[in-house]
Amino acid sequence: MLSNLPPQLDATWRRRFEFYATHSSPFSKPALDAYKALSGADRLQIGFNIWAFVFGILYYIFLGITKRGIGIAAVSFIVWLLLIGADADTWWLRAHAIATQAVFGGMANYYYFIKVTQGRDEWDPVKDVRPI
Repeated sequence: MLSNLPPQLDATWRRRFEFYATHSSPFSKPALDAYKALSGADRLQIGFNIWAFVFGILYYIFLGITKRGIGIAAVSFIVWLLLIGADADTWWLRAHAIATQAVFGGMANYYYFIKVTQGRDEWDPVKDVRPI
């Protein structure tokens, strides 16, 4: 499965891809068990993308996983509208913004793995992350 990876992928991306190829969805039991066995730095490197956290949908567009990024942004926008409609405190709006960026950062690596290995970029942001 990993033999058809583009040669321009660096060692960090290859390591992430090897983890996902071996353990499947990040929320599957084997992946969660393997993730717990990693060191803190390795967990951060495999399970989180700081660039996606900082730049959000722009980084998703850069990676070519635009539909997934729009899906996350659409869900976030709906929640934001509900918070505004409920006259939520500013604290809730800030917490929502940080949570949205955390979702972007936490899912980018796996979504990119799906895009590169299977050529898929779909609208449903939770399709491939359901536990197996």
